[in-house]
Amino acid sequence: MPKPFKSKFVPYVDQIKSWRRAGKTWKEVADELTALGVKADAGNVCRVMSRIKRRPYPIGAEPEQERPSAATAPETSTPEKEEDPFDVNAPGTFHDPFTKSKKAQER
Repeated sequence: MPKPFKSKFVPYVDQIKSWRRAGKTWKEVADELTALGVKADAGNVCRVMSRIKRRPYPIGAEPEQERPSAATAPETSTPEKEEDPFDVNAPGTFHDPFTKSKKAQER
């Protein structure tokens, strides 16, 4: 089982995002963090932020998603049949190139 994700940059995630939105490079972001007293390298900051983008919470620490209760769940009607794009019997403009046309069949 992997260890929980720990990084000294986690408290600064929002600030790092705002610096990046402002157009700062990873090197400039690392310099800003160093000025705040956090030892940082541009590559490390970039890797941590890309990991946080993929999975913002440690495994098992994700916030619980609200589930609709039975009382608040909307009533379900009969589900509409989805149209199958590959159904050859469906009405539409499907043309099978391997069958003869109606004119050819009449000949």
